[in-house]
Amino acid sequence: MGALEFQNEARRVRDRAEAVVDDERASTVPASLPAPRSVPHPAPWPDPQPLSEPETQEPPGDAVRRRLPLLREGIGQPDEVVDHSPAGAIVSAWNALQIFAEEILTRYPWVQPRRPVSGRVPPGELVRMLQRAGLHQEWVDVMDDLRRLRNAAVHGTAAVTPQAARDFIQGCKSAAIALEGLT
Repeated sequence: MGALEFQNEARRVRDRAEAVVDDERASTVPASLPAPRSVPHPAPWPDPQPLSEPETQEPPGDAVRRRLPLLREGIGQPDEVVDHSPAGAIVSAWNALQIFAEEILTRYPWVQPRRPVSGRVPPGELVRMLQRAGLHQEWVDVMDDLRRLRNAAVHGTAAVTPQAARDFIQGCKSAAIALEGLT
């Protein structure tokens, strides 16, 4: 795959991912209300707790949701990395998305790889596991396209431009938004 073909495919996947996010947001916001802005609000400081009280364990779902924003930040890549190593930026973005997805899958103990794995779940198996966890088919397709682009970058079967890497990274960010729906 040449640089232009890869870039066009990365842009197509990014555009499709962003369109699905927009469709989902539009379907959850009443027509009379404007779409919410993505302005982060600072979390309130927790009330101080006396040291003598025993600590209560946080429910597992809450712990996962608390870690997701930090994990999501790892998907973005610095411009220097994208410009100097676009394929490396794609690999890093995918790895961050995969860690993000694996963290979410901890809430679904019944969703296991088809074969035992040591270490990381293979990307294709990860997509199948997300589907079994209830990820909508349109997002399964986006994740599969991102996986396919990642494989082309990793195996050197495509010339990757910085713009293609930026499009890929944006597609990964949109996919992360969808994955949060599984929490």
